[in-house]
Amino acid sequence: MTIIDMYRGLWDIEETFKITKSFLSTRPIYVRKESSIRAHFTTCFIALLIVRLLERQTGNKLNHSEVLDAVRQSIVAEISPGVYRNIVTSRNMEIIGNSMGMDLTKLWYTANEIRALSAKSKN
Repeated sequence: MTIIDMYRGLWDIEETFKITKSFLSTRPIYVRKESSIRAHFTTCFIALLIVRLLERQTGNKLNHSEVLDAVRQSIVAEISPGVYRNIVTSRNMEIIGNSMGMDLTKLWYTANEIRALSAKSKN
């Protein structure tokens, strides 16, 4: 392992802390019980893991900020029973969907399509 590789690894760790602190709002936390604190940080860690996996899944076409913005801005609403409309989507959601083999930019979805997307995302 070269010194450059070691610094690259250190930079990745520092960036992870920055993401956790700034983008995922791990602090401040307003809980007191140890179990609540653990639950909060577990949730933040899982969110960080998902963001990092999506970065990697897209072939690093999107950085953490772009992944988070795309997911936060996406809105799908139930218009009538079993019919859903994709209200807000973006080019970055298209990139995420394509990397996972899913169409996340369609305008209309049925309940069965939503279930299929959910099942596919678990694979």
